Order: sequence, then structure tokens, then C-alpha cells
Amino acid sequence: MRWLLVGALLAETLPVRQRLQGGRRLGRRLVTGRLGGVDVGVLRCGVGPRRALAHTREALEAFEAEAVVSFGTAGSLVDHLGVGAVVCTAGWDGVRRARCTTVRRGVFDPSRRAELAAQGFEVVEMEAAAVEEAAGPRAFYGLKVISDLASVPPTRFGFALHAWRICSDRLAPTLEKLVVEETSGRG
Repeated sequence: MRWLLVGALLAETLPVRQRLQGGRRLGRRLVTGRLGGVDVGVLRCGVGPRRALAHTREALEAFEAEAVVSFGTAGSLVDHLGVGAVVCTAGWDGVRRARCTTVRRGVFDPSRRAELAAQGFEVVEMEAAAVEEAAGPRAFYGLKVISDLASVPPTRFGFALHAWRICSDRLAPTLEKLVVEETSGRG
């Protein structure tokens, strides 16, 4: 079974790429290799649904995969999900489930945060719905690490370093576990 792992930012994808064995480039945004003994492609799709849809479709033409994962950072809309929590938004029972919404712009306004939480969402991010659309009939998974409380706009450099750290420490090992467990479970 082959997997396409899709993250928006270099800070999100680099920790996963560093875990690859035999990594090789298939273009500017896509690297392939083995993660936990499983064939994967790791795509840096860029921020937002439009980029995620287009680049995921392109990657799936270059790298045929049976399963697709949207992974990366997300904002928490609820107080009980703190920074560093890893949640599954689709397809896997290996970590806590969280109801997720995809938005076009980051949520940093307290009233917008409260509005989305009132609709039952726990997590907000900017690519998963588009990656799922691009995945089509393939198995789809969502795995996110809480990077912020959807309240204060981050500085670019500060966020990149923070995202890299929590993706390295928390998300990349969990993503590898997902890929290995789900591959062995599917036989």
C-alpha cells in the first residue's frame, strides 16, 4: 500500500521528510521514500484550500497512492484541546477524534472562534477538505497537531519554528504510527 502525506508548510513536512528512508525528489514539492517500511510520498502543498487541491491532484498523478493523509498544524476552537495535542479529524482511531472545519483564512478573532465552536467544531485548519476532495475514492485520513488556540495571529518566523518543533516532537511520530498500523491492518 502506498500513501500520499500532504502538509501545507515546510515546517510541517520537513520533520516527516527527515524520517524517510531512501528519500528522493519527484519535483519541487514532492519527496518519496519509506516511512516505517511503508512507501510514501510527502507533499508540501502550500497554504489554503486552492493550493491544497491543485497540488494534491498533481502529486497523485506523479505518485499513485491508495491512501491520502492531510497532516499539519491546526487551531483549537475549544479550551480542552491545548497546544501539542494530536487529533484525528478523519479515518483513524489511534488518537483522540476531533471535529474539524477547513477555512480559507486563519481564525484569530475571538468571536469567529466562538462562532465555529458553537457549530460543534473543535479544530480549525486550512487544507484538509481540499486534500480529501483531491483524494477522491482513495482512503482519506486527517491528522493534526494543535499549534495555537485560534486567537492571536502568529509571527511568520515564530510560527515556523514553533510548528517545526511540535511537528517533530508530536506529529511526525504519530503520523508514522498511523501509516504503519493502517497498512498492516489492510494487509
